Amino acid sequence: MGSFGNLTRRSLVRWGVVSAGITAFTPARGQDAGSESGTLGAVGGRAEQELYAGKGLPGGGQLEIRLSATLYTSDPDQLEVAQRMKPFNLDSWVVEWTRVAERNEQMADQFAAQGLKVTANEFYLRASNFYREACWPQPVTDSRMLPSYKKMRETFDKAWELVRPSFERVRINYEGTMLDGYFRKPNGAAGRKFPTVIAFQGADTMAEATIQNAGAYMGRGLAYLAVDFPGQGGALRLKDLHLPPDTERISKAMIDYLETRADVDANRIGMQAISMGGYGAPRCASGGKRIKAALMSSGSFCLE
Repeated sequence: MGSFGNLTRRSLVRWGVVSAGITAFTPARGQDAGSESGTLGAVGGRAEQELYAGKGLPGGGQLEIRLSATLYTSDPDQLEVAQRMKPFNLDSWVVEWTRVAERNEQMADQFAAQGLKVTANEFYLRASNFYREACWPQPVTDSRMLPSYKKMRETFDKAWELVRPSFERVRINYEGTMLDGYFRKPNGAAGRKFPTVIAFQGADTMAEATIQNAGAYMGRGLAYLAVDFPGQGGALRLKDLHLPPDTERISKAMIDYLETRADVDANRIGMQAISMGGYGAPRCASGGKRIKAALMSSGSFCLE
C-alpha cells in the first residue's frame, strides 16, 4: 500500500476495519480548554476559572461542565469530535455531533439500499446515538433542538425496522397522557413471570438510549422497563410534560401497567435510578409498598 495518508473512514468501512471496532489511523490530539488547562491530552486538564464562571449569562449561572469529548476512545467518530470541537461551547458541540450523525445516517442508508440489514442497523444506531449527543444539552428555545430529537428517534426506528428488535414498544397511561417506552425481558419458558426493574433516569436521558443498556439485567434474569417520564425525552420535547415533585405519581402509572402484564412478577418490582432519578426513586419507593427494592446514583448531594 505504501502509505496510510489517503485512508478515509469510508475506505476503512469497506475493509470492515471500523465496523469491527478497530480505531482508524488518525493522529490523536487533545482538547485544550484554555491557556491554563494543563498538559494537552492529560486526563482532567482544564481551566477551572473558565469552566464555572458562566461569563455573559443573564442573571449569572454555570456552564455545562459535560460539554467536552475525550480522545481516549477507540471510536473514530468520537475521536474526530474530540479533535474538532471547542470544549464547553454549545454551538460547537451541536455542530460536531450533528456532523458525524449525518455521516453515519448516510452510510446506513447506503448499506440498507444494498440489502445489508445488520450493518445498516448498526450505523443507524450510531447515527441515533450521535443525534442524541447533539440534542440533550440544547434548551427547548434552540431551533435545532426538536429537529435533532426527531432525527434521533427516526434513525432509531429505522435501525429496528431492519432486524428483529430486542425489546417491545409500550405506551403507558400517565394521568390521561400516553408515555412512550420500551420493555425487555430475558428468554424463558412461556408463562414465566420475571422480576422487573423500572429505570428512573436523569433529566438528560432518553428511553432509546436507556433500553440499550439493559443487558446486565437481562443476564441476571430480570425484565427492564424504560420510559420517557415527564421532564425527559419525548415527554418533555413533544408533549411539554415536566417532572412533578411528587414522583410517586409516575411510579404508580408504571406499576399499574406492569401489573397488567402476564410476564411480570408484580411482587418483585424494583427501581434503578441515576442523576435526577436519585431524587425521584427514593420518593417513589417511600410512597408505597409496591416497589420492593431501589438503587440510585444521585446527580447531587443536596437539592436545598
